[in-house]
Amino acid sequence: MVSRAFLATAASGLLTFVLAGCSTNDNGAAGQQPGAPTSTSSTGSGVSGSEPRRPESLWALEPCGLITDQQAFAHGYDSKAQRSVGSTTSCEYSMTSAPTITLTITFSEVGIHELEPDSSMTAASHRIGAYMVIEAKSTTAPRCTLIIGVGDADTVGVQAKSATADDACRHAASIAEQIEPLLP
Repeated sequence: MVSRAFLATAASGLLTFVLAGCSTNDNGAAGQQPGAPTSTSSTGSGVSGSEPRRPESLWALEPCGLITDQQAFAHGYDSKAQRSVGSTTSCEYSMTSAPTITLTITFSEVGIHELEPDSSMTAASHRIGAYMVIEAKSTTAPRCTLIIGVGDADTVGVQAKSATADDACRHAASIAEQIEPLLP
C-alpha cells in the first residue's frame, strides 16, 4: 500500500490536522462518499420522548441542527451560518457582542484514527458517552477542538474560540456532551 499524507482543513480554515498513512475502507476505495443515508423523517432536531432516537448515519443530520437556536442563545451565540466545502459541512455560531468568540460544528469524512494534530496543538484522547474523542488545544491561539469519532470513517469537530484555550476547551466539551446523544 502506498502511504500518503493529506492535509484536512475544517471548512472554516480554523483547524488543521495531518492525515498520516491513509488506508482504504472496507470496499477498497479511499475517501469515498459514505453509503447513501437512509431516508428518515427525523433530522435530529424534532426528537420526542426523553431519549433522542439516534440516526443510522451522520449524514442524515445537519451541523446547524445539533443545537437549537435557544440552546445556542443560552451559550451566548446569536447568529449562525452553515457552510459546505467538498465533503466537509459546518455550522459556525458567533456572538454579535464578541465576534472573536465562536463555535464551529463540522462534519467530515475522515476517520478519527487517521487524524494527528499539527505541531501548534497539544492533544489528549478520552471518551464522551459512547465516542472516542481527540481534544486538540492550540498552543498559539485561544481555541480548542474536540474531534468525535463517529463510526470508522466520519468525525464531528466541535471547535470553540474564547478568551483562553482552556476556556475554549471547557466550552467545546460542554457542547460535545450536549450533542453526543444525537449522534449515530
